[in-house]
Amino acid sequence: MHAFLSVAWVLVAITVVHAAQCGRIQWGPCEAALTSLTNGTIECATLPVPLDYTQPNSSSVLNLELLRVPAATESQGSIILNFGGPGVVNRRTFAGAATDLPPLISLTHDLVTFDSRGTGNTLPFRCFESPEEQAQITAQEPDIWETLTLPTVWSNASNVEIGRRWAAGTAIAERCFEVSEDIGDLLGTAFVARDIMQVVEALDEDGMLRYWGQSYGTALGATVAAMFPDKIDRMVIDGVLNPREYFNTFEFERLASADSAFTAFFEGCVSRPDNCALVVSNVTNTTAEDLEHRVWDLIYHIRFNPIAFDGRLIDYQFLKFGILSSLYNQASFPALAAGFAALLAGDLAGFVRVWDPIIADFPGTANEQLAAIACSDRSARASSLEELMPVVERKYALSQVFGDLLPALDTVCAQWKFQAKERYEGTFEKETNFPILVIGNFADAQTPLVSAQNVSQGFSNSVLLQLNGVGHTSFAHISGCVINATLTYFENGTLPEPDTVCEPEAPLFAVPFTEASAVGATLKMH
Repeated sequence: MHAFLSVAWVLVAITVVHAAQCGRIQWGPCEAALTSLTNGTIECATLPVPLDYTQPNSSSVLNLELLRVPAATESQGSIILNFGGPGVVNRRTFAGAATDLPPLISLTHDLVTFDSRGTGNTLPFRCFESPEEQAQITAQEPDIWETLTLPTVWSNASNVEIGRRWAAGTAIAERCFEVSEDIGDLLGTAFVARDIMQVVEALDEDGMLRYWGQSYGTALGATVAAMFPDKIDRMVIDGVLNPREYFNTFEFERLASADSAFTAFFEGCVSRPDNCALVVSNVTNTTAEDLEHRVWDLIYHIRFNPIAFDGRLIDYQFLKFGILSSLYNQASFPALAAGFAALLAGDLAGFVRVWDPIIADFPGTANEQLAAIACSDRSARASSLEELMPVVERKYALSQVFGDLLPALDTVCAQWKFQAKERYEGTFEKETNFPILVIGNFADAQTPLVSAQNVSQGFSNSVLLQLNGVGHTSFAHISGCVINATLTYFENGTLPEPDTVCEPEAPLFAVPFTEASAVGATLKMH
């Protein structure tokens, strides 16, 4: 393990690192794999940055791969985007959304992203020497490597599952260390924050950062803001992770809104019964509480009585995976209700027809890379399953919906053999050059409103904008109020009044479910 360097020392050292390497970015055509994803105009570039910021005299560099969507009008500068994860391949994600995303953020700025360390072609982290080896080993050892396929592994699916996950975590941590020992400590968020500032310098604008981040991208944004508060010109963080918890704990706060988001699903169903298949037309006085109890009874019955149908198991994990995917985006709620209604009625064919597209719509992350970044950033470790069990039990108590999802990653991170060479260990109580705009949903199952509140309180001059919506980030429940606030903030620096609350454009279950309808019609990037 590398000893952590003091932030003060690194801040001094970095002022002399490779100042001449960056220069101006030379934009040009993108490769076909990216241009095929979009009808919009995109440009690409490569930028060399220091490989290891703790070695100021080293000549080793890392080539960041960048992508830009030019402003629709004369550009007022560049906004750097991060879509979360960690582990999301930002360029591919952005290329796929290039025609939709710019109007939601800004029409007057160039939008820039890059593949962060450990992802895409940027120092890619691997636990296998080749794709062929990966296919062979994961086929031979599926019980081990399914731990990194997080949505399909729920540690409370049986009373022995958490022990199996701990043993799998041991094997994963050891193998990943063997294969990627030379790069595993170079992927941390603090280094990515420094990469961002290298991009800012190379853009050759005004040397100030304009940034927009979702989900994990908010923890990255908060880290950049804490490390370089005087360099913040504009910053929007939407769907906020608490960076103090992200770096220093097993992230309990992340579960704070998970159950309330699921409850909101039932409340929305009852409020618009004509569009919710769970409400039977000839049943009067059905309450949201009644529906929720009925569905939980079904889930726990399936937990102990899986159903074999058409060559597959309809089991506890299959049901939980559908809930996970749907709670990212309220546009999936009518389909979720139709699936539960079919299963309650014993219509297994109808259930599978609905459920398979829900699961296929899961936004997902390359979890090998997620573990590499998140586990290396995290200081929390455990030497045994017995030592980890209080963490697991606390998560079970915090959330009935997702309390048994996160422990699968915890069993890996607790035993991870890499520690990021630099971890930001300073305070997140700062005043930035220009106030940060913090956006949080009322019921976000992944990043709760309380985290947005906590981060906003730390950055003393920031403004918190609350959306009374359901889903992960404001894109899950579109609000013209939020979009206008974001646009005016980036374009002229106007901030919403403190305590502003925005309403979504449409209620839950605004339209009924049809099998031909798209599941999750709004953006899902993280």
